[in-house]
Amino acid sequence: DILSRLYRYHLSQGGSALPQDLNSVQNIMTLKEFSGDTLRDIITSVLEKYQDVNPIQYNDVISRMFNTRLENPKGLAKNVIKMMQAFRNKPEDGKLKLGSMLKVVDIDIINFLWGKLIGMSDLRDVEKELSELEFQIQPGKGADSITRQLLGENVAKMQGEFSAKYRYNEGKNKISLHFEVSKKKAHGVAGFNMGVCVAPDRQLWNNPDFMNLIIWNEEGIALGGMHIFIIEDAGKKYVTLPGINPSTNLMTKVNADDIFNNLMTYALKLNTALGYDGVLIPTSSSIHSNRSEVQRVISSRRYESKTLTTTHPFSYSPEYSFNMAYVVTEVATVAKETHQYAMESGDDTVVKNPTLDQSQNGGIDLTPDRLNMDVNADGRIKFNVDPAMLQKLQDMPGFSPVILRVSPIASVRNFLGLNDGIQPVR
Repeated sequence: DILSRLYRYHLSQGGSALPQDLNSVQNIMTLKEFSGDTLRDIITSVLEKYQDVNPIQYNDVISRMFNTRLENPKGLAKNVIKMMQAFRNKPEDGKLKLGSMLKVVDIDIINFLWGKLIGMSDLRDVEKELSELEFQIQPGKGADSITRQLLGENVAKMQGEFSAKYRYNEGKNKISLHFEVSKKKAHGVAGFNMGVCVAPDRQLWNNPDFMNLIIWNEEGIALGGMHIFIIEDAGKKYVTLPGINPSTNLMTKVNADDIFNNLMTYALKLNTALGYDGVLIPTSSSIHSNRSEVQRVISSRRYESKTLTTTHPFSYSPEYSFNMAYVVTEVATVAKETHQYAMESGDDTVVKNPTLDQSQNGGIDLTPDRLNMDVNADGRIKFNVDPAMLQKLQDMPGFSPVILRVSPIASVRNFLGLNDGIQPVR
């Protein structure tokens, strides 16, 4: 009954209807994203309205949904000491064990507790620490909990099983996407197809270190994006990504690995252009993405985690902050895992990663949809030359080309792929 009511609310707010059958990969992906992401967004919206109408009752209900203190801390203390001694030299395994023992899933809390408890051996000290431990209910946890209860305990296994089994094949059609970093007020509404909207958060928008990266298609329609937040920590500056949320529409058409790779390639180039010290993704899944497929991709990358020296507040309505982050690897490492696939139906699409596979022979790839160039109406190519970059290149060492193969061609236009209707990627 609750699910049907939420679905009617979804439709009344202009949401798309679910497919009537599951006879295609796209229909299955649409249902998968609805159960994994969209439903949570709907519940979040309903809870926000509940909080506005009756904040006292709302806070009472949410507080009763979660335990803010550990159950039986004295009974846990002895086992915690034994476990931490056994896993002292295997902290990653030990943290998983600690989270299981304390029934804590938030990786930031687990890392904090490990750092506090690892140096303790006295039973009374550990008992005191666990007894005084009090958890704050994180924003969005209510929606997460209700979503899990509605969908059942096997939903995570179902999501993971499907992700492991579906396969994208090369499609004949391509999508050309354009990334834009923006602080324009009109672009704030792009957050609505990111599963989160920061438009009302005036304090966040007024922060010069916050920007929105929007994914545009060729028709100028926003397909989600990601938040970019510049932080300074221990004397270094980082590009952090607290919110990687392509639209569900894009996620049903393109492999999540491809979307993620392109976004990370852009973020790494942005970091280089700014001269900063790296790209970080908050480790907490409730912050780094609302998309289950993006969460899966981030988890699969096995990025090294980094503990920041301070806790960095990100948003204020609702409040989010982070002090643990994954360190994004270099473009070449990311490119090795790129999957250049598309879905199996006739109108499917693909995002091409512009990076080159370093394991292949060198050369110049003249495929039009890989060339970063603009074409004028008369067919001539318009080159945008950065004078500063040109000055840097003047001091570059020379190179000797190696001819791998010589092939006769009948038509230069055909060789360059200019007659197949493919548009250059911007």
